[in-house]
Amino acid sequence: MFGIINKMNDFLWSWGVSIPIILFGVVATIAFRVPWARMFKHLLKAFRSKPENEGASAFGTLCTALGGQVGNGNVVGVATCLASGGPGAMFWMWVTALVGMTTMFVETILGQLYKEKMRTIPIVEPWPIM
Repeated sequence: MFGIINKMNDFLWSWGVSIPIILFGVVATIAFRVPWARMFKHLLKAFRSKPENEGASAFGTLCTALGGQVGNGNVVGVATCLASGGPGAMFWMWVTALVGMTTMFVETILGQLYKEKMRTIPIVEPWPIM
């Protein structure tokens, strides 16, 4: 039984998860006509924008959104990729990063479309100690 579960785990975390994610990224990149390249001018405008109504600037919100996506694993992942796979692995890492940008773009857009105000949860007092 353990062998079957181990083989399923190996398949899912090697091909079963990575191939659908990369395929979605390729389809989304084609469907949205390469948004990370097409909207590069808007990104440069966001760097120079000033905050509106004493809120956060567009650059500040961009950095906050990217900070939620990029973490220590990405920094360590690049070093591990270079050490274990060499320049060929770095090439494929760049290719998947370009596709991953579109995936992150779609995720962010859907998050903005379907966000809701946070409902307050009533605070329940704990049972009194007897």
